[in-house]
Amino acid sequence: MEKFAQSFFSMKMMALGMFIFLFAIGTATFLESAYDTQTAKIIIYNALWFEILLTYLGMNLISNIFKYNLFRREKIASLAFHLSFIIVLIGAGVTRYFGYEGMMIIREGEDSNTILSSDPHFWFKVNDGKMQYQYNEKMLMSEITSNYFSHDFIFPKHKNPIKIEFVKYEKKMIDSLVVNDSIKDFVLDIKTDGMKSNYLEKNNFLMIGTVPISFEKQDAAQGINLYAINGKLKLKSAFPLKCLPMAEMQKVRQSGQMPNDSLYEQIPIDTLVDLKTTTLYIVNGQQFVFKEVIKNAKKMRLPSGKRNVGTDYLTVKITDGKVSTLVSLAGGKDAIPEHVTFSFAGLIYEMEYGSTKIEIPFRVACRDFELIRYPGSNSPSSFSSQVTIVDMKNNYKRDQKIFMNHVMDYNGFRFFQSGYDQDEKGTHLSVNHDWWGTNITYIGYLLMFTGMILSIFAPGGRFREINEKLKKLNDKRNSLGILVALISMVQFTTLAQHENHQHTKPVYRIISEEHSEKLGHLLVQEFEGRISPMHTLCDKLLRDIANNTRYNNLNAVQTIFSMHMYPEHWMNEKIIVIPVNLRDRLKVGSFASYKELITPNGDFKLAKEYESAFQKPDSKRDEFDKKLVKLVDDFQMVQAIFSWQFMKIIPVTNAQNNTWYVPLSPELNQIDSTSSRIALEYISSLNSSAEKKSFSKSDVLLDKLIQFQRTVGKNVVPSETKVNIEIKYNKMNIFGNTLKLYISIGFGLLIVFFLRIFSKNPNSKKFKNIGLIGTILLAITFIYQGTGIGFRWTITEHAPWSNGYEAVVFISWVTMIAGFAFARKNPVILAVAAILASLMIFVTEMNLMDPQITPLQPVLKSYWLMIHVAIITGSYGFLGLACILGLMNLILYIFRNENNGKSISLHILEITYISEMTMTIGLLKEMD
Repeated sequence: MEKFAQSFFSMKMMALGMFIFLFAIGTATFLESAYDTQTAKIIIYNALWFEILLTYLGMNLISNIFKYNLFRREKIASLAFHLSFIIVLIGAGVTRYFGYEGMMIIREGEDSNTILSSDPHFWFKVNDGKMQYQYNEKMLMSEITSNYFSHDFIFPKHKNPIKIEFVKYEKKMIDSLVVNDSIKDFVLDIKTDGMKSNYLEKNNFLMIGTVPISFEKQDAAQGINLYAINGKLKLKSAFPLKCLPMAEMQKVRQSGQMPNDSLYEQIPIDTLVDLKTTTLYIVNGQQFVFKEVIKNAKKMRLPSGKRNVGTDYLTVKITDGKVSTLVSLAGGKDAIPEHVTFSFAGLIYEMEYGSTKIEIPFRVACRDFELIRYPGSNSPSSFSSQVTIVDMKNNYKRDQKIFMNHVMDYNGFRFFQSGYDQDEKGTHLSVNHDWWGTNITYIGYLLMFTGMILSIFAPGGRFREINEKLKKLNDKRNSLGILVALISMVQFTTLAQHENHQHTKPVYRIISEEHSEKLGHLLVQEFEGRISPMHTLCDKLLRDIANNTRYNNLNAVQTIFSMHMYPEHWMNEKIIVIPVNLRDRLKVGSFASYKELITPNGDFKLAKEYESAFQKPDSKRDEFDKKLVKLVDDFQMVQAIFSWQFMKIIPVTNAQNNTWYVPLSPELNQIDSTSSRIALEYISSLNSSAEKKSFSKSDVLLDKLIQFQRTVGKNVVPSETKVNIEIKYNKMNIFGNTLKLYISIGFGLLIVFFLRIFSKNPNSKKFKNIGLIGTILLAITFIYQGTGIGFRWTITEHAPWSNGYEAVVFISWVTMIAGFAFARKNPVILAVAAILASLMIFVTEMNLMDPQITPLQPVLKSYWLMIHVAIITGSYGFLGLACILGLMNLILYIFRNENNGKSISLHILEITYISEMTMTIGLLKEMD
């Protein structure tokens, strides 16, 4: 038995267990990414075999403490590590079996003592008016597991036994449009919110703001009613309604004038009129366009293909004697279930599938909910809840404010601000009940952090030992001569169809570059609510559309503003960059014009392929799908430019949420018809100024418009200093220049390193001077990159590591800090750090990440979270340096031979030790 125990708790078995554990959690991560959390729980996390594995690993850790006598002073760091993992496992077990979490939803002025569980439950109740039977069980479901369950029961005084069993599980289903020749029905395509399609079928309705549009619906609510009469579509409105053909609207926009009310056709109330295509309808300030009739089409329930879109459905079968019925239940994880009530076989059934109610021993009241949005947008800047805890049993009452990263704790429960009702009259609080599990786990993390510190600073620690070995290796390398010359070197070597066919070229003009510099300071409100200079907007739009900041000899402001003013010309310009794998399908080159991408009826050429690609989750899109989705985004961006959707340059006094408007927008005309006159006068002057090549009048009007913006929009506009900094940041292209400097200097120092190790006199003054010059140049580049990070911090007013682009740039900067920190240990460290930093910046320059400055998400507005994220992301710099040092060692192994073996072996050992040190620091920062 003792021999079996020694073998069972040996290091080999421990290594095997750790390998299985790492493989399991890696698989779970893949399952969670490809499917969902429920799938990962069913197959891995909640599986019995995984619990046995964790128990075995914990027992093996306890065994090793005694087996290797880790209670000794010199092994205190190793003891801390072992104990920390054991405590973390205990904490995880407590959380697994005793903890739970959910969501509490409270309306303003109300209170609650129930939360909705995060895990889905299958619940039903059966009654006959006198007695009842109830069942409630947690049911995790996945689209790749069997999910089968059954429950048999006997209802009192009922003649047959009853069986309820699983039939099928459907994940993230939505109502979709299906077009098939076998379908006899048809639907109407009605566009709202710009280009959004809404498919309206018979006996149904959709909302345009607060007004319902119904299509031959019985008992339709008062609003706009549509009818199909003798093959023609008719409209009758209970509200004032006016319309304007889109062709007329386009002409008005090109003239730079506000459309007069006389241009609109007023539709009489309660009068049957024709429903016209390509016509803009306006009702209660909201717009819609009837595009077309889609024949042989019907809305059906189909998978959305997206993780966060759609509803889960559980279908069960009820068997009572010889009769049975199927019931479909809408709900799922984190979803309020649809309550289904029906009669079957003489009994009344109530059923639900989704979150179940859990009572807590006190009540929480919501006194007030506050939501603050970014100016002129629907993006939340912050939201908070004023709540009161009322515990009658313990005679306790407390008021507290809950907001992002500021939680409320009471009686073992922790409340987080996580969301709100759509009407902003209620709060959503995420609730966690796991006091013991959380605190036990935190104790384990604290002990693990202590072990990391001890491993670095303890007198007998590994970090100290490595440092001493490096000193000895450095002395030995300095005394060694190399007789072999360098043998070889390694060379290091992308609007709708024209209404009529004109034989004359459309008019178009370009503003001067001098005036564009001034125009770049004009402020514009972006869709996310940020007020930015026109220079930033135009730079972003042209970068997205043409993958460049210039078009021919024109800068971004000249190009984008001309596209706004002269869309007919720019529809024929080859300005949209086309991915390689789409060119043959579209029959275009590397760049295409807007008209080359549309069909004769004005639709995008690959609309069907795009719809198919868009419905797929990101993980299942191939390269063609990804490029097509990106191209359609650019295509729609060009459409938005032609229709002036980006040009929100007009602030209005006392506007709701400080919203800015497009000069010709109907909304602005209804609110304040005089505010846009300055902008319209300026825009109109640009045409004559460009024709005369004299912009003195436009300069004066532009100054007047900028001053108007600063006066009316003073509550939200950035300072002139910040605007100047942002424009300078856009022009300097700091990170692009940093990439070139890091890559050139880094490879230069790397070549010098190889020359040095094969040189007869590796410690010559020549090599030292070159290394010193390279170090100074990298230090200057490092400061230059830091200046860019500082500029971005000033512009955004938050720490510049809050999105993917900023995080990678910051990690590259921290990589250089790691390189400088260990540069004295070996001359190659700084070279490979610079190369790694350049590769990181290269990734950000490949259009894989959006460099756009965006408002900060509410969840990130926390001082401590900012520090936490900085430390975590900074750790990747040290870990990345350890990785590339390992690759460097592989290269040195390739070059090692009998003649240079001693010298290169010393470098390999030295780099190995440094790699371990940087990895240790990276792991220490990661454990923060």
